[in-house]
Amino acid sequence: YIRAVVKEGRSEETFSSIVSCIEDINIEIKSYISQHKDDLMSGMQDVATLAERYNTLSSNADKFNQSIMRLKKEAVDSHGLVSARTMELERIHETSILLHQLKLFVRSKSQLDLYLKNSEDKDIRTLSSAAKTLNELEKLLIVPRLMEIKFVSDSSTNIKLFGKNIRLLAQDRLLTAISEKNQASIATSLQVFYNLQCLPEIILMVIDTAVKRTADLTRDALDFDALVTIQPELSSAPTTASSLLGPLASIPTAKRASSTAAGGSNSLSGSNSNNSTAPGAGALVISHQLRIALREMGHLWSTIIHDNAMQMHAFQRVVAKKEDPTTHEKFLDVLKRVDSAPSNQSSNSVSYATLATGQLLDLFWHRLSMSLSEVASEKIKANPVAASRAYPYLRKSAVSVLENLKTLTERDLYRDFHSGSSSGSSFLPTKEFTESLFVDHQATNNIVVKRRDTGYVFGSLQWSQNDLLSTLDMGSMGRISARSHYNRANAASGYAHNQSVTSLGRRNASHNGSGGISTSDLVDSLPGVEHSLVAGFKPLKDRFLLNSLNRMTAPIMQMFPEVEGYTAAIPSKRDLQALTKALQTELVTAVVESDLGLLAASCKEFTKAVQLMLSKIEGMIINSPETRKISSQNSFTRTSQQEHNSQLFMLLMQFKEALEKIPQQVWKSVEEMNDNLSGMSNTSTPSTVLANMGQQSESVVGEVKKSVQTAVEIIDDLAERQITDAIVALLAGYIQSIILGLHKEGVSNYSSKGSTAAGDIAVDCSMAVQTLSKQVPVMLKSHLISSLPKSKIVDTAVEEVCLRMMHSYVTVASLCRPMSEALRLRTAKDMSSLEMLISGLISMPNTHLCPVSQEFKSYRRLLFIESEQKNSLQFSASVPPSKTQLLQLPYLSQLRPSVLLGYLVSCAPSQLPSPYDVENRTLASYVQDLTEVNTTMIQKDSDDRNGSSNRIFYSVRSLYFHSSSSYGNNNMSISSSWSKIDGESKCWSAIQQCEDIFFQRIAVAEGAQKQHMREWYEAILEIGSHFFGEM
Repeated sequence: YIRAVVKEGRSEETFSSIVSCIEDINIEIKSYISQHKDDLMSGMQDVATLAERYNTLSSNADKFNQSIMRLKKEAVDSHGLVSARTMELERIHETSILLHQLKLFVRSKSQLDLYLKNSEDKDIRTLSSAAKTLNELEKLLIVPRLMEIKFVSDSSTNIKLFGKNIRLLAQDRLLTAISEKNQASIATSLQVFYNLQCLPEIILMVIDTAVKRTADLTRDALDFDALVTIQPELSSAPTTASSLLGPLASIPTAKRASSTAAGGSNSLSGSNSNNSTAPGAGALVISHQLRIALREMGHLWSTIIHDNAMQMHAFQRVVAKKEDPTTHEKFLDVLKRVDSAPSNQSSNSVSYATLATGQLLDLFWHRLSMSLSEVASEKIKANPVAASRAYPYLRKSAVSVLENLKTLTERDLYRDFHSGSSSGSSFLPTKEFTESLFVDHQATNNIVVKRRDTGYVFGSLQWSQNDLLSTLDMGSMGRISARSHYNRANAASGYAHNQSVTSLGRRNASHNGSGGISTSDLVDSLPGVEHSLVAGFKPLKDRFLLNSLNRMTAPIMQMFPEVEGYTAAIPSKRDLQALTKALQTELVTAVVESDLGLLAASCKEFTKAVQLMLSKIEGMIINSPETRKISSQNSFTRTSQQEHNSQLFMLLMQFKEALEKIPQQVWKSVEEMNDNLSGMSNTSTPSTVLANMGQQSESVVGEVKKSVQTAVEIIDDLAERQITDAIVALLAGYIQSIILGLHKEGVSNYSSKGSTAAGDIAVDCSMAVQTLSKQVPVMLKSHLISSLPKSKIVDTAVEEVCLRMMHSYVTVASLCRPMSEALRLRTAKDMSSLEMLISGLISMPNTHLCPVSQEFKSYRRLLFIESEQKNSLQFSASVPPSKTQLLQLPYLSQLRPSVLLGYLVSCAPSQLPSPYDVENRTLASYVQDLTEVNTTMIQKDSDDRNGSSNRIFYSVRSLYFHSSSSYGNNNMSISSSWSKIDGESKCWSAIQQCEDIFFQRIAVAEGAQKQHMREWYEAILEIGSHFFGEM
């Protein structure tokens, strides 16, 4: 701005303006000061006052600061004096504590010296007193100030040495007492460790020692090398199907295939002349000497387990009952305080947590299971075949041990109950244990022990007498005592301790009777839960089941060899016999040599083998255009591929029949093998064993039946899904193509009879129905009845074909136009002929249960509704229907909406197009949409003729929504249900398009005709909306 002013030469003028402005401002300032002079002077006085006050405050602050410094100096001097006196008192107090500790040390040391002086006394009770003194000394030795005293430091070495020796001596006495099951000595030895305050640690040590001792004895008892010496075949494992089958596998594959193929369709009933070796000839045959050795090995091992388990039982009973005589603290209370592992033993946290609950036997079984698993893995690496072969006997021995331990548990429970009742003692079984008991008076009339997943056998914690009385009654206890008498006798004789293996074998024979199944074979257990003792041999179990599965599938691998470029022929009947023989042999082995638990596991492998066989058969089923060909010119003769599938169906039915016989055959073989074993051992079967075998037969047969039932259901599903469903669809499609010919026929060709006496028109059946009457029986006979073996599946397929024929006829007949009286009569006669045709093939389905049959009969009533309703309801091309009256018909709920609406369209004026005339559709495609069976699975009716109430199959019934209520109610439910059926929904969509076209034609119609057409339009629209809602 100034630069512009200078350039323009206006400097003086601008300067004058600025000076003038400054003068004006000065004048304004002076004027303001003069006007506010009083206020400004007042403010100056206030500032002076504030300055005076500030000076006063500063002076006071200096004085206050000086006072504070003086007080601070006095406080510091006082604190120093107090600190000096406090330190002097602390030294006095520490000296007093040290003198007190020294006094305790001297007194305890004197007591210990007295014990050392009398060290000749080895009484464990003296050790307990010395342990209490030693514990006091050890606590004092960890005090640093006390260790600075020479007397104490000189004595510490001897004290520590004595502590080590007393622990070793008490530990040795404790282990000896446990091995002798001397509960009094166990209690006294535990008192030593309680006084030493290391009770949880010694209990864990005892359990670990017992587990290690049991594992070492097990390793020595399972001498599989001796088994290999008896039977050298146990030294090598069969790894292929050929080695499993032995001589049977030596037959050339190509030669067998050519022999089977030469038999053609008769291969299923014929036999292979080249296969002269019996099925399973290559399987490992167990000699009688080997069976005896395996039983002796199992019994020797079970004796070891039983002895160690009884030792742990005695140990646990002492821990459960023992308490300190001085403080009266229970040993269990000490264990309950151990709720977690020490920081330096985090790996044993699970053990400490279990120990805190007092479940010592749970901990023993758990750790023993892990050790046995390691031993089993070692044995498998050394002798895989022998180890696998011995597993059933070892499992049977384990189950027998658990059964005897369960008997002893009941005895101790009964004894503790009465001892607690008579003496008033609270030393009763644990709540956790007693809760695992349940009373079933109706089934067994006694108490059965249920083992939990941890394998609990004995009680561990105390329980009050009142709680026990609330769960167990005296009658049940009496039954326990009576029932257990025989088992206790067996336990006493079966587990008496002898030194020689020969005597063990003799005792095993006397205990098990004939060497077959005994009462201890089956132990009550929860489904799918194994005791830890049994689960310890899981590696052996896995190897045994793997070998078992290989033996079961070996015949399958021979039937279907995996050779490149080779196509397997359809297995023969002899091949099926070899397979079923292999399956049956494995199940018999599991029953005879082991228990129900192994049988259940073998049944799972049995199911796997069956599934493998069915997968191979399914792979052979042909699904090609050749299988979908059918012609009346050759009398519906099957093609070669259809014949191939029929043979596979026959194979499946033979396989199913063979499997259904297995349960009874298994038990029959078990009885024969037990008789043979009894004869070889020259011993008679006790009557008690025979009685128990009758009870066990139900369990064995029931277990096998479960697996067989599963296999049979898989076979039925495969046969229906892959074979009969395809045949049904083929025949139904052909029948539907014949029925579609109804639209090409006329009704002007009346019979020569003219009219009946009543004046009614007489007509013949349609050509389509006449053709069906001739061809359907031949067609069913060629493709289902004669070609396939008689079975429920075939009966179901024949019934399904008949139902689809009825379904297709009603669907097509409802679309015939115009719906004249002659057409109604011809339709009624067709339906009567179809009923006669179907009654000759099957029993007519129950009308109350079969929706197809219900619709068939209801449609015939709809045809003659005018005569049935006595002219109260009538409609034709000139009279539209009444929705209210129509929906009140009781049988209308049995008709599909597509049939009812199609019939109404057929009765309507000709200006309303048919639903198959829109969108460039054909009658065949429209009918196909209405009759195509979807993939919905339908449960078969329980009153059906074949009685297969559990059968699930694909049926034309899935196209129906059946409601017992009238269509006048539940409109929302009806509309939502029919809309879910694809064909019905498409039908309504097509009819809506027809209505749209009809509405356009109404607009150009004449007056009277226009009103009549509109009434038809509204009637059909209202009825359709009732079924499907507003769309």
